[in-house]
Amino acid sequence: MNQLEDLCLETNEIAKKAGAFIKEQQNKIKADVVETKGMHDFVTYVDKTSEELIVTELKKILPEAGFIAEEGTETYRADRFNWIIDPLDGTTNYIHGFSPFAVSIALQENDEIVLGVVYEISLTNAFTRGKVPMVLS
Repeated sequence: MNQLEDLCLETNEIAKKAGAFIKEQQNKIKADVVETKGMHDFVTYVDKTSEELIVTELKKILPEAGFIAEEGTETYRADRFNWIIDPLDGTTNYIHGFSPFAVSIALQENDEIVLGVVYEISLTNAFTRGKVPMVLS
């Protein structure tokens, strides 16, 4: 296995861990904990907490990387590697109990996406893509 494949596998496990938390919280969501970011654009404590979990775990596997995180829990951008995170892609569906909703994580090297993981929570399906072997220095 190369470094990108290993990173993809670890990212997939992180997405599943966040997905388990999101699934566990689904029946606990009440209208009073839903915030509105814009028209048809909602956020909950579940989005924010799962993003914090994802960021914490990703820092362990690629400490030099920065973050572009939808909920703003981490906003540091690095020169070479940056994680792009949507911790709960499909929050509106999630709030209303509809599928699909997913954890979405990508890794950008310079200006190119080299890794992507989408974990569709209600179906427990993960879709992963690693572009090319990369050398971490």
